[in-house]
Amino acid sequence: MKKTFLLLGLFAFSTLAKAQTKHEYAIYDSILAMHKDAYPAPVTALQTLKDFNFKDLKWHDFNPKDSLNNEWKHFFNNVDISHMQPKQLDAAFLAKYPKTTDRDREINFSPIIVSPDKVRAICGYHLFAAGETIYLFEKKNGKWRFRRSYFVSVE
Repeated sequence: MKKTFLLLGLFAFSTLAKAQTKHEYAIYDSILAMHKDAYPAPVTALQTLKDFNFKDLKWHDFNPKDSLNNEWKHFFNNVDISHMQPKQLDAAFLAKYPKTTDRDREINFSPIIVSPDKVRAICGYHLFAAGETIYLFEKKNGKWRFRRSYFVSVE
């Protein structure tokens, strides 16, 4: 009996981990599609998330014509990156984007932050040729759609 529950628990955990990874890589793919010659760094980094001020949204020049709704603001106010760790990106994902000798085209992604209701996501990245940016995504009809971006720093 205990073995059955253990196996079911492991199966549920592995399914959840794969689903989360699938969502993360869909977002990474979307960002790379916007930067045609870029390639991902093999390990995620937290620096862009650390540099973004989640608590003071005015600092990031929120445009009144594109103001984010209260759900987004609540999501931002509850972001906690203190428990996040860098992680190795999947080799099959990295192989889709061949690395070049031009380091200015390397994108260093942050881990993805997904809202508790799983309809909003935040991804930070650092592109050596441009600087740090935060991208916001919303899930529509089962697919992640780009919502808007915020420059964190420019190089």
